[in-house]
Amino acid sequence: PYGNPDLQAETSVGWDVGFDQQIIRDRLATEVTFFDNNYRNLITFNPSTFVLQNIDSAFTQGVEVAMTSTVTETLSVKSAYTYTETQNRTTDESLLRRPRNKGSVTVVYEPTSRLTTQLQWRVYGSRFDNDFSGSTPTRVSLSGYGIVDIAVTFKASETFDLFARVDNLFDQPYQEVLGYGTLGCAAYGGIKMKI
Repeated sequence: PYGNPDLQAETSVGWDVGFDQQIIRDRLATEVTFFDNNYRNLITFNPSTFVLQNIDSAFTQGVEVAMTSTVTETLSVKSAYTYTETQNRTTDESLLRRPRNKGSVTVVYEPTSRLTTQLQWRVYGSRFDNDFSGSTPTRVSLSGYGIVDIAVTFKASETFDLFARVDNLFDQPYQEVLGYGTLGCAAYGGIKMKI
């Protein structure tokens, strides 16, 4: 009962252009990328009918900026920021579940050639979603959030790497989709084998 025989295939045309620049040789580098994507028949979910439908025309465009600093031979820091503007050209509204602002800071420490540790802070700005808790769906804004992850990799041999990581270290509650939970603090570990 929820199918849509008139649903059209989604198509898109996009481009991106960027540049990398060493500011301080072997110490500080920056990357800048501009991007633009245009969609025809973008497939989306109609909250009123619970049926997939097409958005005739939509776009996403923005800029990504990153900077990498080699502090010492064993310590490096990379920061990144993305600004994304989106629009449904039919309604002039922003597309759902796409934050306008997001960024990250990643610190990598390699005390030896066999041991790599990483600490990363990821931040996402607010974005729009549909709220189905009332009698009719309403457009709402989801709060932004930040998450800290850590990871360690040990090169046991030329063939084997041991790894461990903890995602969402501080057990931050957040939602990517309104009403759907996400993992709290979660730990993983294992062995990678190169053949």
